[in-house]
Amino acid sequence: MISASGGIKSSTASCFTMESWTWKGLLCFASVVLMVNASDRTLNIALNPRCPLGPEECAHDGAPAPFSNNLLYVISYNPRPNTTDPRYKIYWSTIDAPTVLIAEIAPDTDASDPGIAWPEFIQDNKPEVPFLVPNSKRYAGFALANLIEWDDVDNTGQLTNKSSTIIHPFAEAHWYNASVKTEGDGVFLATFVGTFGRTPRDNNITIELRAHLDPSRAALPPRMQIMPSSVTARIILNQTAVHFNHSRFALDMIFASNDSSRRPAVHSIDKSISDEFSPGIFTTEKISGADTYLQWRPVVYTAANPGVSDSTRSQTGSVRNATLSFNASLSDVPDSLLLGLAGITDPGNTLLRFNVSLGQTDDGFYNSTAYQDWTCELGLGQAPVDQPTSKIKLIIGIGFGVPAALILVGVVYVVYLKIKRRRREREAGLLVTETTTNYQTLG
Repeated sequence: MISASGGIKSSTASCFTMESWTWKGLLCFASVVLMVNASDRTLNIALNPRCPLGPEECAHDGAPAPFSNNLLYVISYNPRPNTTDPRYKIYWSTIDAPTVLIAEIAPDTDASDPGIAWPEFIQDNKPEVPFLVPNSKRYAGFALANLIEWDDVDNTGQLTNKSSTIIHPFAEAHWYNASVKTEGDGVFLATFVGTFGRTPRDNNITIELRAHLDPSRAALPPRMQIMPSSVTARIILNQTAVHFNHSRFALDMIFASNDSSRRPAVHSIDKSISDEFSPGIFTTEKISGADTYLQWRPVVYTAANPGVSDSTRSQTGSVRNATLSFNASLSDVPDSLLLGLAGITDPGNTLLRFNVSLGQTDDGFYNSTAYQDWTCELGLGQAPVDQPTSKIKLIIGIGFGVPAALILVGVVYVVYLKIKRRRREREAGLLVTETTTNYQTLG
């Protein structure tokens, strides 16, 4: 287990990495306690927690070496006694289709128990029985169902039924050992590198997931507002093999939540101020209810360290209700941790399917850069509203302040000229009067 917390200063250590990983790494404990002045929260993380099947079965059942099963379980809480701060269970899984889930739990719930029935989850002994019971008050999650490649011969950026497509089911991808580290602001970063083939060059995909201690702004563009009750997911296609001359990719996604309003979540596009992290993007998209959300800016970066011009747009396809069935041919929800979530189809809960296509007209297609990354934020509570950054406030201040100052100077100058002219006219009038009076007296 690795832990990170705020308010204390200590050293860092790591239990498991993508390059070097053994079963002993699961049993080691490392304290990663970071100095975060504003936070009272702690993050604990474990790999494949409470899996009773034995080292090889848990790590490699259905995932032959060098690939492995990765389920990272994060507990986010305030360790102070009698605190009223909420506690969260966070699941990051690449067993079958990649799944991200965050659940708020009651104060008396045993957070150390992830609530996973491992035999049913990994070995599919009873696929019709729920194998994830987080005992949560509310949850939000998403699964990546398919990576869709299509030939955009019309250069529209729109995935349609007429498009020539190749479907890569995420449940069939292979994943290397997860890499976990802490970043300087107390953020847990987990990196999952996968392939749809047997070598790293076969349809590379990387998923970066982050859990947070404090409300802040993400370190990477588009630098959205983040909360302790949220998870940031960054999906990267780097040197992914293409099969068309006009290749574009789309992410086929499933979103699930049990919003406290007991009404299904809806998709919306909200106006947002453009900033230096996503110039020209004036909207934020989200699927949300009263207190659950999946949010993103419709921007796709085309370089690992993007400059201002290294981006294109994402476009969201139609959002529709999803079906869940343990008959794979009838189900929108793929084999995944989400498939076995208890209560996922209860009345009033949300289960939606949609796709996010990466790219827009005249951006050169994926072929031109061979790199794209897209970021979204999954969370509980109200989706944070992006606020203008200090730089934008300065620009706005200069933009309005300089013209206002010039106008003020101009007004003052005009008033000064008028006063000066009137003074001259008054002085000239007095002089004429005095001269006339003197002339009449002499006469």
